[in-house]
Amino acid sequence: QKLWPANYDNTKLKTQADQFEATLAEKAKIAATEAAKKAEDEKARKLAVEKAAQEAAEKAKKEAAELAAQQAAEKAAQEAAQKAALEAAKGAAGLATPTPTPSVVDKLNDNREIINVLSK
Repeated sequence: QKLWPANYDNTKLKTQADQFEATLAEKAKIAATEAAKKAEDEKARKLAVEKAAQEAAEKAKKEAAELAAQQAAEKAAQEAAQKAALEAAKGAAGLATPTPTPSVVDKLNDNREIINVLSK
């Protein structure tokens, strides 16, 4: 009878200690799960940022290529317009279809014929 209260207190304290340890273990498990989830979220966020940066770079590259193509097309159109204007100006001045000039050999032959006629 003298030891009964000590045994009762011991059993009660042991039960409380077991419950406390179980609570601590569960809290540690929850904390580990939350930490793992936080790490996964951070990894997903990092991948999303990298993907967004890559998409932005690709978009900028595509826009630069489109701008370069547009500028090249504008330059080609401008050159074609200048060439057409030059051809029109030549046509207006009568230079569009140049008259064939006699070659030096043809001129010499003509001169020989004239000399032959005059010498007769």
